[in-house]
Amino acid sequence: MLTGDGGFLWVLDRTQSVAVVFDTGTGALANTVDLNAGAPAGLTPDLADVSPDGRYLFVSLRGPNPLSGDPHASTGSTPGLAVISITEQGTNGALQSVVPIHNLDADGVERADTHGIRVRLK
Repeated sequence: MLTGDGGFLWVLDRTQSVAVVFDTGTGALANTVDLNAGAPAGLTPDLADVSPDGRYLFVSLRGPNPLSGDPHASTGSTPGLAVISITEQGTNGALQSVVPIHNLDADGVERADTHGIRVRLK
């Protein structure tokens, strides 16, 4: 996702649970945001979208039984949504909350696997 009026590109790394932030003007690494801080262990950030005001990043989190993708890189602990506040003109941020979702099958196995997100404007 682009932040800071397009000045920075956030790339999510599922296996490390970080966001790597690049300066779009120079291509230089601007920051690495640790999404593990204050979060349940094993978050697996996947896809994201930014709020209309540019202050928040909404991130889908993969579940323990991935429905697609290579399981070693897409298996997460908490399927749902992460909310990240964006700071410092788009170069930094912090995890604000995790909203879990659940979809238990008949055997009680968690099948929820959030694999996409989009902010909808009305």
